[in-house]
Amino acid sequence: MTAHQVVANLIVDIVPQWLTSPKGDGNQDLLIDGQSFPFWSLREPTNELREFKRSVEALAPTWISWLAQGQPPSATNLLQESCAIAWLRIVAPGVQWEKVLSYLMSVSQRTFENAAITSNLVISPGEGRVDISDVALQKLIAPLAGSMQSFFRVDGDLRLQQYDAIHWNDVHDAEDYKLYPEFLHPFSSILQNDDISAHHTSRGDLLFLKRGGLRAARRKGQWRIYDPPTLKGVVGDLLGNYWVGANAFEFLLDLSFKRHGALIVYDPQHAIIEHVRNPGSIIASETDGADHLRKSLKAALAGVQMGERNGLTKKKRLMMEVASLDGALVFDKTQILAIGAMIALHPQAGDQHGARTTAALSALAFGAHPIKVSADGDIDVYFRDDDRFGMNRHMALSFL
Repeated sequence: MTAHQVVANLIVDIVPQWLTSPKGDGNQDLLIDGQSFPFWSLREPTNELREFKRSVEALAPTWISWLAQGQPPSATNLLQESCAIAWLRIVAPGVQWEKVLSYLMSVSQRTFENAAITSNLVISPGEGRVDISDVALQKLIAPLAGSMQSFFRVDGDLRLQQYDAIHWNDVHDAEDYKLYPEFLHPFSSILQNDDISAHHTSRGDLLFLKRGGLRAARRKGQWRIYDPPTLKGVVGDLLGNYWVGANAFEFLLDLSFKRHGALIVYDPQHAIIEHVRNPGSIIASETDGADHLRKSLKAALAGVQMGERNGLTKKKRLMMEVASLDGALVFDKTQILAIGAMIALHPQAGDQHGARTTAALSALAFGAHPIKVSADGDIDVYFRDDDRFGMNRHMALSFL
């Protein structure tokens, strides 16, 4: 693979709704050094994504020279970070993003009282005074701004404006689905239009949030950038129902950051019910075979309607717990169909994958819409291409 192709693939991979094209075609093109590299965009790019594409096309020749001078993974990691910075400059111009990322990376390498340091920044317009990235200050500020309600408000050059905490009366229940994991809701509640928050978690994740949703994340050393309305819309497109996609998006983010593996299956036609190997897991109203425990859970989960606006809001925490059980959580637009369902192997699924992936591919082959969350937090929305994007094979939209 040429250095040009490596760079093109890395650019495409950092945007979840962009897919590389194994056939050499696509509905979009990256233009690098006069060469065209087709890829598939699962939705028409927004203005921000178009600007990102122009920016990385202009930077790509420099990145190619990095690859020529260095050896992966160091060069590819640098390239990913540069892509993320290009995106963050579009999302929040005026911030010294190289300095912000350098500071957050340094936080990830330190501990306080033998515990990992967490940090929350709210970057706002205006001008601060003390540079919190000053090495001489690190021992003093290490234990500060690390709870899920405390933060440093800084300017775009990391100069401190305020050390503060979020008060409970500032946090209100969301009136709609959210395009970020729930633990960031207190920060979303206080962000103004020109603010962006940056978070370093105890697991070493970096997250960047604006009003409207998550905008970038670095997990396990891998960057992804997020255009929330487009990505949420793509999930709805692949599942075949807008509100199921909107509700599922928030649910998936919470499962991912909980770091519990899960398999959830949207099954609007009840295509896999007859392929469930443990009938006692089925709690759908047209059946009476559920075991005693699941009959009790059925009452608790009544009212979950993934196909309705806010159809998950009041039951999400219960859904997250039952989704973490062994087997699949199966639902349609209006109800939970099965809890902990063991899906029979479909011949097209193969057996070269892990058990959860094999079950997901079997559910897909039977005609349902599976989504897998790995124990490491990766999310894969499986779908059949069916020549819609010219690839004619099963695909996965992957993020986080």
